[in-house]
Amino acid sequence: MQEIPKMIKRFAIVLSGGGARGAYEVGVLKYIYTDFVRETGILPHFDIMCGTSVGAIHVSFLASFIQNIQTNIKILESIWCNIEGEKVFKITLRNIFELFFGKSSNRSIFKTDDLNMIITRGINWNSIRRNIIEGRIKAVCVFATQISTGKTIAFVDSLEILQEWKKDPFVVPVYSAIRPEYVLASAAIPLLFPPIEIDGKWYCDGGIRLNTPLSPAIRLGAEKIFTVVIRYYDPSDMPEREDIFPNPLYLIGKIMNALFLDRIAYDLSRLEVLNELLKSVSPYVSLENINQRMREVRGYDMKIVEPLFVRPSENITDLAIECAKKYTSRIKSKYKLFLRSILEFSQGIDTDIVSYILFEPRYIGELINLGYNDAKRDADKIYSFFKNS
Repeated sequence: MQEIPKMIKRFAIVLSGGGARGAYEVGVLKYIYTDFVRETGILPHFDIMCGTSVGAIHVSFLASFIQNIQTNIKILESIWCNIEGEKVFKITLRNIFELFFGKSSNRSIFKTDDLNMIITRGINWNSIRRNIIEGRIKAVCVFATQISTGKTIAFVDSLEILQEWKKDPFVVPVYSAIRPEYVLASAAIPLLFPPIEIDGKWYCDGGIRLNTPLSPAIRLGAEKIFTVVIRYYDPSDMPEREDIFPNPLYLIGKIMNALFLDRIAYDLSRLEVLNELLKSVSPYVSLENINQRMREVRGYDMKIVEPLFVRPSENITDLAIECAKKYTSRIKSKYKLFLRSILEFSQGIDTDIVSYILFEPRYIGELINLGYNDAKRDADKIYSFFKNS
């Protein structure tokens, strides 16, 4: 088996996710660490791992089990497939009412103690630090939003301290071994999941203020970035919709899309433009001359960074609604009742929020299969990405 030479190019993986949609990432990871390895003889290696939201859980898992990831990727899949919303999410209609309209100690719609336990026990946290010290990976970085200041806190485990981060007032680095509470905070979608207290301050999902999710990986030295875009996009296949006043659930879903899905797609587009710009000026202007000024302004050099992304070939929202209708056909729990109420209240309008909160085996399995098949579809691109280093 051929492992990618780590001294030639620094490879990074950047994962975001967003609630239940994160299962799609698991499918992509499953393919590149199983059949892709068997088909090509290449074992993908990432020197730098950055994650926000559910992606923080996934990169922590990868960093934890990097030495035998082919075997352990099946464990990650099993964890996802065994999460059942009605068992791990505690919800009451009274809690929802008090959260929005009354004085209550409730900080979210869902109570996630059981889910948090599943996540924290599924990752060997000490191994992350050990793998960095022993040189198997260069850096692991997860992001959370500090609620009181609105700043993005980057929890970085690396042997190198990058002073350049000080140039960015919106992203504050905290150098530390990755702790479970950092990851849980990164995945805590506001209102849906409870915020996490860390050292006396409250944190929530890191995707809220991180406008450029690829930038931290570049700051950490990435020259090639592999990422997963968890949003279907095909302009030719988008039906025209009736222009009616949207209900609140519709708006919440679109806001969540903007927070968790649109930014990484925008950042990829931005990176491609920057790459083309650098290529076009390089025959006429020395890149070193440009970077002398850029170090003063940005704190780090500009460089051509090669991105590769996998994205859904199907509309995940449509898939979620279809699965939710079947899942809630027989209502036996408050969780199902909550989902059913959303479907009925939406009145046929896109209900993207369901795709984030539907933790149901059939839907999770469908997402994993979709991610796996989409990655397999892009096998040639993935091969070229890792082979041409």
